[in-house]
Amino acid sequence: MRLESGPAWNDRIRYLFIVGLFVGWGLWAFYDWQVGYANKNYKVARQELAKIAEGAAPKPQDLPERPQEPDFEQLRAADLLTPQKVRDALGEPFAVKGEGTAQKVEYYASRYGLAVVPIVGGRVSAEQMTWTKWSKSRDEIEQQFWWGSAAVAIGLWFAVGLFRAWTLRVTIDDRGMTYAGRLIPFDTIRRLANYSAKGWVDVFYELGGQERKLRLDSYKVEKFHEIIEAICHATDFQDPRVSPEVEAEAQAEADRRTPDDASTPPELRGD
Repeated sequence: MRLESGPAWNDRIRYLFIVGLFVGWGLWAFYDWQVGYANKNYKVARQELAKIAEGAAPKPQDLPERPQEPDFEQLRAADLLTPQKVRDALGEPFAVKGEGTAQKVEYYASRYGLAVVPIVGGRVSAEQMTWTKWSKSRDEIEQQFWWGSAAVAIGLWFAVGLFRAWTLRVTIDDRGMTYAGRLIPFDTIRRLANYSAKGWVDVFYELGGQERKLRLDSYKVEKFHEIIEAICHATDFQDPRVSPEVEAEAQAEADRRTPDDASTPPELRGD
């Protein structure tokens, strides 16, 4: 006697879907980290800075990394803020409007936003300073790296399950049942129990003086029913797919029928 079964497609499809979902999510996050979010920032920046520079929109690679919003907030909270302190902290302005007048505005642009610094009578008006974020901040962009790493890690973890599901083999021969490389001799199997019509049954067997349990699942094993039949044939166990109650009811129904009933058409018997 020999029966061989590979994995059921259901389990493989499930793992394929999960692995594809998480790996795809991770790759998309990596794309946003390296390309997508930066492009969104550049698009907004070019539109807004073109208005300030009167059409001279900057190239993306010309935008510096700083200032960033934390730099701006720290600067605005400083005491005795002067134009020189602003330039020391934020660098050279992208544009200046009202140069040579009592009221001018300096614009400091970066890849992440725009700081607007009004200067009135040679003094910085800290209460009127504003920060405009482009589409994404640096922190939001960096978060995509960690989201992507986590998603890919989860996908790889499920990929191990996919490999096991794809390579699962169950063999029935004269020695017993070999499940995923583990041999369970027939003489160690104690019972088949907990059968569910959804497609599983528990195989209880003895190993090292202790009872162990292995669940046979039609979702994972292709020849689920053939394996149950082979185990029952080799061990003389009752088929768990047929409960004693069902068998008793079927026998009682058979006993109620007489030979004449069996030969009489149902429409004449009044069934």
